[in-house]
Amino acid sequence: MTTIDIEKIILDLQSKFNENLVSVYGIGSAFMSQLPSTSDVDLIVMLSNTDDCPRNDWSTFLFESVKINGTEIYYLYGTLDDYLDKQRFEKVSFANWEWAVRSLKFGSKFLWGKDIRSNLPEPDFSYDGIFLRSAYHLEFTSEYKLKDAELKGKPINAHMRFSKSIFKFGFLLLAIHYPSMNVFDKEGIHDQLKSAVKEGKIEKQSLEFYDMAMTYRKGKPFEDYENNRLRYMKLLIRETINGLGVSWDDVKSLLKKGFGSYPFQEIIDHVETHGYLS
Repeated sequence: MTTIDIEKIILDLQSKFNENLVSVYGIGSAFMSQLPSTSDVDLIVMLSNTDDCPRNDWSTFLFESVKINGTEIYYLYGTLDDYLDKQRFEKVSFANWEWAVRSLKFGSKFLWGKDIRSNLPEPDFSYDGIFLRSAYHLEFTSEYKLKDAELKGKPINAHMRFSKSIFKFGFLLLAIHYPSMNVFDKEGIHDQLKSAVKEGKIEKQSLEFYDMAMTYRKGKPFEDYENNRLRYMKLLIRETINGLGVSWDDVKSLLKKGFGSYPFQEIIDHVETHGYLS
């Protein structure tokens, strides 16, 4: 688990917000997994109001990236009222509301302040939102996205994005088949995916991909990466159709809507050309 200087983080936040700082929580792999952390550190920063939060011209989302002791830290700002109201939340956060609320309530580490998690609801999961976030990470492994990022001087780690897509999709499978469970750590999800395979709820291949992603996070590169990426595209669609009892047209329509006007065209083209049944 990543070593994080919590004391320095709290001092930084107190200097920014003083008495408006209510509580701080750690989420994600850095706090909820024993796997080596190779990604950024995400913190939920709960405030009494967000008047003093840094803002962007291009978005109403409230977040900030800082470096502390060489570690990239993301502050994800909000108030309790934001987390209690889906419409309010979607104005300040790029996360899926249902997932974010349950993740904070059941899958976060309390770091400082007044713990408000008991005040949070337990909303039903939005399967569409979690699915699209898995597809979002996968889309960033496409040749077009990789070349575009290179040209902009912001190269993408395609293998990391691939692993993120797999992890998010593993969570979606649990949300579909075990909707009352609140398992957010990768090891716990992995164990439950094993049970899902034994119970015939999901394909063995879904567990195999999750194994690949966990092995990658332990430092071993993906084997036969490009072929597995294409196989995973079809699995993503197949398991979603089977789990939700929908059609390819339904999933394709969701992908075309994406995040606003964001099209997941590579996934659509691959499935249209090669099918998804095997």
